[in-house]
Amino acid sequence: MIRKYTLADLESVVMLFTQTVHMISCDYYSLEEIEAWAPLHPDMSAWERYFGERYTLLMECDKGITGFGCLNPDGNNVEMLYTHHNYQSRGVGSAILEALEKEARRRGVKEIMLTTSTSAKNFYQKRGYKYHHNEKKKYGAIVFDCQILCKKIVEKLDINSVSDKTIINK
Repeated sequence: MIRKYTLADLESVVMLFTQTVHMISCDYYSLEEIEAWAPLHPDMSAWERYFGERYTLLMECDKGITGFGCLNPDGNNVEMLYTHHNYQSRGVGSAILEALEKEARRRGVKEIMLTTSTSAKNFYQKRGYKYHHNEKKKYGAIVFDCQILCKKIVEKLDINSVSDKTIINK
């Protein structure tokens, strides 16, 4: 089930983020880089402010939260999308991303962007995101090379709502 984040979810979401980065990123990043990106002792008040300013969705099952994703306040940038390391490749991230894109479309956004790490780039490209440019992102004293990806998002046409007058005959 996908639902909106509440403050009561804070500790679980931050723990999911931290554990997931530490579990899945070790093939791509050094321990120093991982600790800068996802400190083992996170600043919970900073996280509370962060989530309080964003549109955040969670997916959960009977065992707890399996993933989450955030849109920036303008709704045109996916700022975070993480799936619990035990639920990778099960459709959790795809479902959350689709729901975030739907919210962006609802807000009138025509193109959505995101910053991705090396470990997640292929995930987004398989879902229609295209390379836009490289960017450096700093976490503490560590600078990461990231890729900015973008995707045109258009309102999905409901074929059942199209009237005969909107169909053009050639």
